[in-house]
Amino acid sequence: MPGGDRKPAGVVYPASTADVQIIVRAANAHSVPLYPISTGNNIGLGSRSASRAGQVIVDLGHAMNRIIDVDERLGFAIVEPGVTYRDVEVRWHARADVKAEEAIDAHGRPILEEDDDE
Repeated sequence: MPGGDRKPAGVVYPASTADVQIIVRAANAHSVPLYPISTGNNIGLGSRSASRAGQVIVDLGHAMNRIIDVDERLGFAIVEPGVTYRDVEVRWHARADVKAEEAIDAHGRPILEEDDDE
């Protein structure tokens, strides 16, 4: 890697916010630096690699990947760090009453494919 080898002290995979709290408290008690990651890439800091040697990587996306709630009226979702935009899109498409004009991406573009039969 650019900047030399940056071996982490370890990797942990919390499955809940309670797990994250335990990890953060233990790290604080022992002065261990944490490096959180999820499903995205942090290209500026070296992707999913620790930014400094000795950090513990906290992979928030490995097990914390649930869609907690979707408010269709107000148009928002409460998700855990491991949920991708695609996961929310698939859940939206699974609704029987979804209409093509309602299904748009973050840029306002339609995300439902048109039928070739038309």
